[in-house]
Amino acid sequence: MAIFNDIDTGRATLNVGPTSGQVDGSILVEGARTISWGRGGKAQVKSQLVNVKAPFAIGGAAADSKSAVRYVVQQLIELSHNTSQQPIYIQWDSGDGILTPNPWDGWYRLDDVQPLDWSWPRHVPCQITATLVALGAPNNVWLPHAGGALSTDYSGAASNLLTLRGIAGSNFAWGTQNTFARTGAEGGLDNAQGTLPGPYPFTFSTTIANIFKGRVRVYDTINTSANPVPSAAGTYVNTNWVEVFDIDHQFVGDCVITNGLQLWLLVVGATKILEHYLWNTPVAAPGWLFTASLQYLDNSGTSSTLRQYGLIKIGWDEAVIETLNAVASTGHAAVSILKMQAGRYEGRVLFRPLTQATTSVNRLMWSVTSTPKIIYNPGKAQDHVVDGATGLAVQADYGYSATFIASASFPFVIGFLSQRKPGSQQGWSNGNANYGIGDGTSVPIGGETSYGFFASPYGVSASYSTASLQGEAESGSMDAGWTSQANAAASAGNEAKCASGTVTARKVLFGTIFSPAAGVYDVWFRVKVTSAAGASNEMLLGLHDETSGDNSQSTVYKPNQVTTSYAWYRVATDVTMPLAHASRLIAMTQATIGTDWFVD
Repeated sequence: MAIFNDIDTGRATLNVGPTSGQVDGSILVEGARTISWGRGGKAQVKSQLVNVKAPFAIGGAAADSKSAVRYVVQQLIELSHNTSQQPIYIQWDSGDGILTPNPWDGWYRLDDVQPLDWSWPRHVPCQITATLVALGAPNNVWLPHAGGALSTDYSGAASNLLTLRGIAGSNFAWGTQNTFARTGAEGGLDNAQGTLPGPYPFTFSTTIANIFKGRVRVYDTINTSANPVPSAAGTYVNTNWVEVFDIDHQFVGDCVITNGLQLWLLVVGATKILEHYLWNTPVAAPGWLFTASLQYLDNSGTSSTLRQYGLIKIGWDEAVIETLNAVASTGHAAVSILKMQAGRYEGRVLFRPLTQATTSVNRLMWSVTSTPKIIYNPGKAQDHVVDGATGLAVQADYGYSATFIASASFPFVIGFLSQRKPGSQQGWSNGNANYGIGDGTSVPIGGETSYGFFASPYGVSASYSTASLQGEAESGSMDAGWTSQANAAASAGNEAKCASGTVTARKVLFGTIFSPAAGVYDVWFRVKVTSAAGASNEMLLGLHDETSGDNSQSTVYKPNQVTTSYAWYRVATDVTMPLAHASRLIAMTQATIGTDWFVD
């Protein structure tokens, strides 16, 4: 019959145009006659019988099979029932993968889908009624936005992030807004940080199929064991999944929510809220990479089990789902309302404890796919393993904490966002693969707290990754006076030592030589001295420009500015990357030093 958005129902040989005409206006002139006029054009309605087919396999059922047709009809019913999916784009003469333009192709409100007879083996006749909203391109298209930033006690300012739902040729059509692209499973997504009043004009791709890319989608796996998240490079969704278009969908398998940048898998009975996957662009062949499981823990530190979930909204720009997690041994439970939006690497969670006022520093926790290396927030950093089970002090600016795995196999940064400053810690680690939100502020039973969680790719294939963000000083190039020695309390079990009496300009250069992704960076060193009594400038710590030899993004330290036990020091702040040339880390004597220095 036609293609409804991107649901192909086969081709038809007969098509009936929409009704048209005027809404009648009239008045009776007493003793004379009735005078009529047109008050305005009627809504243009198309109503016709459609033999819905399944030209492609779906849900594990073969193309043109009775089971496949049932899936397609159910999708049309769901599509018509969901206000958040309206209007839809209908291509009336297209189908079976063949595109045939029709002058009435365009945006319609799908008013009614009524299956008439389910007995046919390869099609189901349905009465379809749709009301024209707007014809297709080149009509104007605008992207609206409403609302503003949530109230927060952090110093960071929020701005609107607007994402186009049609990609590969879509573009915002105004001046000099801050626009950028993110690469997802369906291609490049145009984004802008909106500062002008909305709505925003933009131009859709001239390829109709691109209009439906980059939106938020929900799927029923039918059977997750048989139809897992795709592991093959370049594969967006499992071909046996069935797309869900309405919150009243009865799930056969498990729930998948994705925007092409990230993917959540929710499995009832699993000891987690969701499994998180990232479209992993910093590898030679991008694909879905499992990053972590998001978990709810009660105050005793016991992980909960996902008991149930219910969809609240399925729209083009966002999907919202409510989950209930409970701990069988303690009876404690919490509700999480999760939101995914188009074009974003973060998700939002409204957390509500039901049976216990939560005080745990890891009420929400990432169980990361491999042990992270560094955990940090805007003003603190620590080695996730070496520094032990501890949390980061609360900072006054920018409500986030984050961590990364120092490995090219896991090139992503993962973290939490906070709307308000936590009461105790801002990021927490226990030395293994678990990384908690760190917020120990009590949330009462029935109270609500808003958080964010994110994972974003970092790196360039065959160039650099999160492994390049950290370096081991003892593995560097050392001048005289510097040596490598074992220390079980140091990262990787070794440290670089600069012996007392070493003369000026003796250095160790270490870490990967590279130009990081554009952005603003802080540089941290883990350092100690034998004696913290000296008051003279002795050691420069920071970044070294490999081309010019410039060390300006550095700080010179006196022994009495550091401690005799390992601690972290921010040696460069707000460094705008990339620099003019590639760089790496440096520690260099500034005088004949009066104590031993150790750099980890």
